Amino acid sequence: MNASAARQSAATSAITPVSDRGFGVHASEGTELVVDVLGWFTGEPLEAPLSSDLVNTPPARKVTVISDSAMAGVRWNGALDGFQGSNLVFEDRLESCRRLVQYSCRGREGYAPRTAANEIAALPAPGPNDIVVIATGYNDWHERFASDFDVVVDAARRRGFHHIAWVAYRTGVGYHLPGSGASSNYATMNGVLFTRTSQPEYSDVRVWDLDEYTAGSSGWFRSDGVHHTDLGSWAVADWISRQAAAFDDRTCVQPWEPGGEVENPCPDPDPLSGSRGHPDIAAIYGL
Repeated sequence: MNASAARQSAATSAITPVSDRGFGVHASEGTELVVDVLGWFTGEPLEAPLSSDLVNTPPARKVTVISDSAMAGVRWNGALDGFQGSNLVFEDRLESCRRLVQYSCRGREGYAPRTAANEIAALPAPGPNDIVVIATGYNDWHERFASDFDVVVDAARRRGFHHIAWVAYRTGVGYHLPGSGASSNYATMNGVLFTRTSQPEYSDVRVWDLDEYTAGSSGWFRSDGVHHTDLGSWAVADWISRQAAAFDDRTCVQPWEPGGEVENPCPDPDPLSGSRGHPDIAAIYGL
């Protein structure tokens, strides 16, 4: 049975033999499954032909992260090795001064990068399992964010992405847009994100809530509340890795605490920081 979109409900029926241990059901994607066994046949029960511990490895998944300077610190601060995951391949497109749709400003490295929409259009054709992560928007005005959101999502869909993750913005920060003493309203932008993704037509878009996850964090961000410290770059790379693993119930690569259990499946990290506190990034990565 094949689904044509994320978060789709689908049903089927089949006649299958049931052994003394039951029967196996396997999925190539993260799936919430309900099985109801109805009816029976008479006769001698079957012996199970396979062991009961058969596990299918999730297919390879490429995760492309497109960011502005708020996440470019992962590259600048040497934290790219924090992108980890079982059968996950990370590709970084981390640039400063990137905008979503309007022309980007000139960044730290002396040039204006492609907009997020144009960067997506220039990517190689994705595989069916690949994720594009949009971590851009701090250089954009909130008044046009709703329309820019639709342009970027449409660009990702036209390129062939079936899985889109959008990183929520940190709120209550002191960041000012380049060349302006004004700040955008990132809480308003987050409101658009959550409203849009609650609608069925955006079932292929998920919000990864960095604002919730980093609440109360210490030593991860510089004074503007947006750009990372060295430690924060590793923390955000670790968070992206956990999100990618949790996307379809893969195993976490790192434990939450040094020497702790590596969780399988990896849980959504966003709400956990409120109950567990944040991972000890320095100890986990030997910084």
